[in-house]
Parts: sequence; structure tokens; C-alpha cells
Amino acid sequence: MIVRNLQEVDLIYALFLGRMPENNFVREDNIGRPVTDLAKAAIASEEFEHSVVERFLQYELLPHRALSVRLLPDLLRLIAEAQLTPPSEGLSVGEWQGVLGRVLSATPCRPMVEARYGATGRQLIDRLCAPRTSRRLPAQSSDGDCQPQSPEVAKPEIVSGIEIVANTICRGWLVDRNMPNRLLHVQVKLNGSTVRIVAADEFRPDVQALYGGEGRAGFTIRLDLLPDARFLSRATIAIVALGHDRVVLPEYLVELNPIPEVDIEAEFREELLRVRNCIEMLQSASQSDSANRRAMPLYRAVHHLRARIADPNAIPIRQELSQLLESLNRLEQQLPSLRHRQSWALTFYGVVRSLLPFVLPPPPVTSAASFSLVIVADEGAPGAAGKTLASVLGQTHAPDEVFLVLPADMRPESGAPKDSPKDLVEIVRLPPDQPAASVVNSLAARMRGSHLIILDAGTTLAPEALAWLEAAIERTTAPIIYTDAEVLADGEGGKGRVLPRFLPALDYDLLLQRNYIGDAICIERRAYGELDGLSLDPLLDTRHDLLLRALDRFGRGSFIHLPLLLVHGAPGLSARDPHTARDRTLRTVQLHLDRIGSRARAVAHEDAIGRPVSDAVKILWPDDPTTRISVIIPTRDSVDMVFALISSLRRRAANWGLVEIIVVVNGHLDPRSRFGLSEIEKQFDRVQIVYRQVPFNWAEINNTAVRDVSSGELLVFLNDDMICLTDAWDTRLRGQLARAEIGVVGGRLLYPNGTLQHAGIAFSQDGTTAHEAMGDAPDDGFYLDRTLLTHETGAVTGAFLACRRAEFESLGGFDAQRYVVTSSDADFCVRVRASGKVVIYDPSLSWIHYESVSRGRDSDDYKKQWRAEAEHERWHAAFSQIDRLDLNVNPHLARSVRPFSTFHRPDRDAIDLWLRAQVNRREQWQQATGHPPRAAALLTIE
Repeated sequence: MIVRNLQEVDLIYALFLGRMPENNFVREDNIGRPVTDLAKAAIASEEFEHSVVERFLQYELLPHRALSVRLLPDLLRLIAEAQLTPPSEGLSVGEWQGVLGRVLSATPCRPMVEARYGATGRQLIDRLCAPRTSRRLPAQSSDGDCQPQSPEVAKPEIVSGIEIVANTICRGWLVDRNMPNRLLHVQVKLNGSTVRIVAADEFRPDVQALYGGEGRAGFTIRLDLLPDARFLSRATIAIVALGHDRVVLPEYLVELNPIPEVDIEAEFREELLRVRNCIEMLQSASQSDSANRRAMPLYRAVHHLRARIADPNAIPIRQELSQLLESLNRLEQQLPSLRHRQSWALTFYGVVRSLLPFVLPPPPVTSAASFSLVIVADEGAPGAAGKTLASVLGQTHAPDEVFLVLPADMRPESGAPKDSPKDLVEIVRLPPDQPAASVVNSLAARMRGSHLIILDAGTTLAPEALAWLEAAIERTTAPIIYTDAEVLADGEGGKGRVLPRFLPALDYDLLLQRNYIGDAICIERRAYGELDGLSLDPLLDTRHDLLLRALDRFGRGSFIHLPLLLVHGAPGLSARDPHTARDRTLRTVQLHLDRIGSRARAVAHEDAIGRPVSDAVKILWPDDPTTRISVIIPTRDSVDMVFALISSLRRRAANWGLVEIIVVVNGHLDPRSRFGLSEIEKQFDRVQIVYRQVPFNWAEINNTAVRDVSSGELLVFLNDDMICLTDAWDTRLRGQLARAEIGVVGGRLLYPNGTLQHAGIAFSQDGTTAHEAMGDAPDDGFYLDRTLLTHETGAVTGAFLACRRAEFESLGGFDAQRYVVTSSDADFCVRVRASGKVVIYDPSLSWIHYESVSRGRDSDDYKKQWRAEAEHERWHAAFSQIDRLDLNVNPHLARSVRPFSTFHRPDRDAIDLWLRAQVNRREQWQQATGHPPRAAALLTIE
């Protein structure tokens, strides 16, 4: 019998591999093949060996657990038609293990299994056919088939299924096929310990239709209501049939919703109070006061216990109780304020900010900095300058001087404290037809402070702002410091809502596209003078222009980010007129590019896959049209995917003659796959097929291809399950890698359904890595439009990773000794960043990624999961905390399991580590370029 349609391909894949085919290419390619031929290929595959044979013999787990039993009736009809089991077997709807065992135990599949796996294959068949309630292997008939159970004794035959494990709900069913009316129970284990017994007594009409009986077989478990679950953010859940050797749900990692740490802290304190009261009662009971009637029973109990151990003296009791009370006092004092460790969803920021102060007291400093502040009033916002002035005068570190710049016909703002020093605030009138920038520049020449801060009316500072800036200046000696900010955005019903802007450390690419830093910065006064102050050109964004000129003059190391919400009410990006902002940004950025001698062009931002960002620009970097690109594609036997990938690369390349494709085939190939690959090599010029038969090692495969086969100056590492979506991808890539500061380039990867799979890899506080915006729509933009703009990132996935050959070879390539499959891409990116280069994500390089079509997903196999975890642990141990720190993930966001989704208040150690990491990066940039950044000198009051 031959395979006649797509459904039959699905059923055969489901039977032997426990999954559906990867895509329609595979389905259509198998139509017309004999069923036995497809079965033989599946049994001989590495996937069957690892996912079925090894996994079942070691853990009694099959990959079929994700499949529905509703497929079984159609599968049984196909098995009968294809004569995969003798007609006398009398197969009936049961469970996947039983069906697979009967098929493998009969001709023609049993000889295939024995020929491929020998004694291991026979053991697999015996274990699959063995009754689940007995460890004894069944007897074999003369033709090798499993003997059916004796009909005289109806032993339990438990079958089960799980429909959902999500959103703290686990729902499934459990039934005894031989006694469907029997009430069964499941044993629920949380992190390996039994926490609850649940009856499977919910009515399930679908189970009743399959197995008969009353249908009372379902169960629903609220995971968040299990004991201790409310204290856990994640846990493993496992479910087994009580009294039977039947695993209903193998260990499964679930995300829970723990109760707020505020409540946990309250419970701790309540329990401490109860213990304290008990001890005080015991203490009073140990005193022989007959008037204390309430304490007498406790007194008698204490003496009774002491008498039992021949020690009637009560003095030691009082001493021990006093020591215990002292210990309780110390414990209560040391009990952390757990609400400070709580994380919240970003959408709740407006609620949380009123409950918890987000600015810690600043650390002490030994060298003083002084501050001159300029407040620029706005006629259209009466009273705004007064609010700004009040926040400046309310600083814990007093400013050295304050200048209030008012239009000529605007009356002086009131609102300054009456007892403020008269010589502290100076009102400066703005002459008609003269920009405020000219007045600020003239004032800078006679200021006394070592540092200058320019504030627009309405912008306020946190009381600790200047004190924290002084601490950051002392620790980093940076001439320019910027902080996080709160902005006011439009909310529902016309009400404004406060949003936090938790910024990254300096990101040059992001700053080119838009002024993400904002207008309120602290700049060294001498540096401001060397830059000749603010530009007077009305067609430029003056603050953005100042930042870019500072970059030109002093280098990237002159910028330091202080991760604290010190600026409030600053105009956000959304508050500006987008068209005006974009036009000014275009002129400002183009002027900067011309000033540094770059041939790059700034154009209005556009994104055909995502959406345009109205106030941002896009940079078109010039490329070297003579640079050759070597594309390295490891594969196993995915001929159809390799063909589709190379077709998309050639179709969308601007200069195919400068691209070479190297396909590295690793492992044993059947004649059909080898023929397909040879046809690819014939059909496409610039394609070379390399064959290897060694254990799979992603890092070693790519290293060998670079060393022995490739010849290009640029290297591109691609998975075989990718499709290119970017026209002139090679031009864009050459332009990015022509920049000396760029070490690695990654791109935007989409799932086949169009959602994001990768927009850069973010590192959390504990070193855990996660893809940004996974599962989001590409036009969502994620946090501050990150996915729509080119930006620096902690790492990029090896599914698409590009770099210069010189950079790759200088770092020794990928680490093939530590990492076999995973983590080598993240390891390489961290080493690139440590060498003084940057790793960027560029959404203009977009791809479809089918994700692990060739080798399978790590999450589908326990051994792969363990290997991936072990490799991640090796990666984690290979680098110091400061090297692992991702300066693109603000400390407020660094605990998010899903990047940029939750926030918390960082402690002082986290802030200090963030500052030290930026200083460390400045030193790495200095070593990479050989040109140290300008050292910022702390100025004393003249």
C-alpha cells in the first residue's frame, strides 16, 4: 500500500515519531511512497532512536504524550489497510503506547526494529507490550507477537490524557479500560513531593464515547492552590495514577503566580509575633508567681518536663528563654523588607510608584561636585517653571546656582521657598527674537558649578537627584551622565498616566535613530564649553545635536547612564509632533554623519514587516562592494529546507557573485537525500556541499567550515530551517560590518505564523538568557519600540549570526570544547563584547525561522534539555558577573523572565555594578581602538 494523502503522512509520523511532519514540503514529498518504506525510514532515523528507543527504555516516556487519542481510530484503519499488524490482532482504540507496541511487535516492522537495534529493539518491543501494572515481561508467541492477557482475570489497564497545563490550570482524564466505571485518583507531586490526591470524577463525554461506562474520568487541578505553590514563581508538576504504575503527566515546568512579597513579609511578622507571645508566656510561667493563674499550667508543664530529666532548677529555663527572645529580636531586625524585592508588570507602574519609593538614599562621597542649573520657562505653560524651581531648591544636595530664563514679558515665577538664599536664584530675561540656547551658552561662560544641567519648564527632579549625580561623577569621572525618567502619556478618559522610561547604557545605534536619552542631562561645564554649547540652528534638535557632538569630540566612553528615576515629567517621545521631530532628527543625524566623514545616509524610518516609527530615522550604511561573504549552513538531511533557504538567498541578494554558500552535511545520509543535495549543488552556482560523519557539534562544524572551506572576508552562520525575507540582504550586511565598532550582527527572526521568534537575546540579572519579544507581533515594537529599531544586544542567536573573519579568528571561533549544540553563540557574543566590539540586532535583516526542524527541539527531549542546561551552566561559570551583565537591560528590568515585561527596585549593589560595568566597557573600547576617551576632570568651585 502506498501513502495516498497528507492525512496518512501525518498518521504515520504520529505513530512512529510522536509528532506531526515539520511542514507541507515533507508531507507532499512522502505522498506516493510505500507505507512500509516510510515506516522503515522512521524506524531507522536518529529521532526514533533518541526520542523513542532511548527515552522509553530509560524513562518510560514517549513523545506521543502531546498527541490526541482522537487520532487513533483513523490510525487503526490505516494500520489495518497497510497490513502493519495481522488481522487476528483485533486492535481497538486504547493508547499510543499499546498501538505502537503492537505495530512494532508484528511483521513487517519487527524485523526492521531488530535489524536496526538488535537486542535493544527486542527489549523496546517487550517493554511497550508489557502490561502497565506489572513489571514482568509478557510471554512471546511463536511469531514474536505479544500474547494477549487472559480474559479470565480483568486486570486494570489504565489510560490517561492531559489536555492543558497552562494559566495555573491542569486538566486531564484517567480511566481503567477494563473497568470504566471504577473511580480512580491521581497523585499530584509538586517539585517531587506529593501534595494532593484528586479524584478523577468529572463527567467527560469524550472519554465515555471512547471507553464506555459512566464517563466519570476527568479531573481539574488548580496549581496555584496547591500547598506552597503561592510562594513559588515556577515549579515542576507531575501526576501519577494512585495505586498504579501509570504516569499521567511527567515532570513539567510550570509558571505560577506567587503571592506578593508584601503578604509573605506580613505572614512572617505575624508568625514571629505568635512565637514571641508564646515565649513571653513561658518566661512568665517560669516565675513562681501564684497570682498569675493563666501562667500556672505552663509553669507546671515546664517543671514537669525538667523533673523528667532530673533538673528541677528553673533558672536555666529563664536564661534559655531570654536568649531565644534576643535571637527573635535579631531575626526581626534582619528580616528583609521583602516588598522591595517584589517585581511588578510594567502596566502597574502607575499604581506601584505611589506605594514604594524607587530612589534609594545615595552613598557618601569623598570629592565634591557642584551644579549650576538652568530652567528655561515656557509662556505656554504658566506655573511649570515654578514646579521645576521648587524641585531644584528641594534637593538634598543643594545646587551651587540656579538660573531662571524667562521671556521678556513674562512675570517672575513664584513658588520658590521664602527662606531660600537670595543669591542662589538669578532671573535672566530672554531678549526678543533670541533663542534660549544663546542665553544658556552665555550663562555657561560665567557659571561657578563644575557641572551643568538644563531643564525645560515642567521637568522636575527627584530630591536625591543631585546627590546621586555627584556619586556617579565620583565613581565614573564621566563628563556626561543621563538617568531614567518618568513621562506623562495620554490615558483612558483623557487622564494622563505616568510611564517609566528605563533606559539602556549608551547605545550609539539607538541614539542615531532617535534621541532616546532625552533632554535632561548632566554635562561637565568645561565639556560644554569645548563643544561651544547648544546649536542656534532652529532646524536642528539642539539637545540631540549636543549629544552627537559630544560623541564626536569625547568618544562613546564619555557617556554614563545612572539607572535611577531622577527626572519626572520630561516630555516623552510621544509628546512631540512626530513630523517635526523626524525632520529635525533627519537633519541632526545627517549633519553628524557628514561631520565624522561617513558616507552613510539618514532617511525616514520604514519597516515593511513591522511598522514605521514616526519620529525615528533609519541609517543606510555604505558597503564595500568588493567584500566577499561566506554563508555556512550546517544540516543533517533537510534537503527541502536547504533548497528553500538557498533559493531565497540568491533571489534576494544584490550581488550573488560575491556570495559563497557552504552546506555542511553531518551524519549518515540515505541515497535519496544525497541525490537531492547533489542536485542542489548542480542547480546553484556558488554552492559547495561538504560531507562529514562525526558526532554532531554545532560549534565544531562551523569552525571547521570556516577554517578549511570558506574564503570570504565576512562570515554568516545560518540554520538550515531559515528563509530570507530581506531584499539586498548582502548589501545591508556589508554596510553594518564595514563599521569598525561592530563585532556581530543578528537579525529579526519570525515564526512561520509571522510572530517574532528573535529580536536579540537579553541577559537577566542571574545570567539567564531569553529572546526579546518572542511571540509578539512584529509591529508591536515591544518596549520603547526596540524590535523596530537597530540596537545593541547581549547576544544574538546562532540561527543567524554574522561577523568579520578577522574577528572570528582572533577570538578562536566558537568554543567547541565546552558547547556541543547550545550556548556557543552567546559565549562568542560575550567574548566579542569583552574585546571592545558591540553586538547589534538589525530588524532590516529579517528571516523566517522554522526553529530546529532538522535536529528537533530541545524541549521535546529530556536528554537534550539536560545537555542544554549543562552547557548553559558552563557558559555561566566561564564569565564574571560584570562580563555577563547586559548593559542593554536596565537594572529595574533585570529580573524579568520575559525580557522587559516586569520591573522592580534595584538595590545599591545593582546600581554600583551597573556603573562599574560601564567603566569596564569604556576600558575595553579604549583597548580596542587605541584611543582613550577624554578623561573627565572633576572641577572645584572657582
